[in-house]
Amino acid sequence: MAKRQNITVYGASSPNLDPVFTTAAYELGRLIGESGRNLYTGAGSTGLMAAVEDGALDNGGHVTGIIPQFMIDNGWLHQGLSEVISTPDIHSRKALLAQKADAVVALP
Repeated sequence: MAKRQNITVYGASSPNLDPVFTTAAYELGRLIGESGRNLYTGAGSTGLMAAVEDGALDNGGHVTGIIPQFMIDNGWLHQGLSEVISTPDIHSRKALLAQKADAVVALP
């Protein structure tokens, strides 16, 4: 049996984006969730990052967030994720997101 594919999605955490982008990010998450693939993100609770996470979670997906500890300490962690991996810094976060990926999607 083939392993489940891991998709890393990079996206803005800013809440100040045109709703068309948020809708598209949610739709991407929905498609990933329904496909049975694993979603890896930066674990943010706002913006496109949260929209893609919510889309996957709302549709049966497994979402792993990778986030530096200082961001957790500041309350920026999405609280509904399937799994959270804490890193010591941004550099480690970026490296681990890339390492986990079989495919990468970059949103605005």
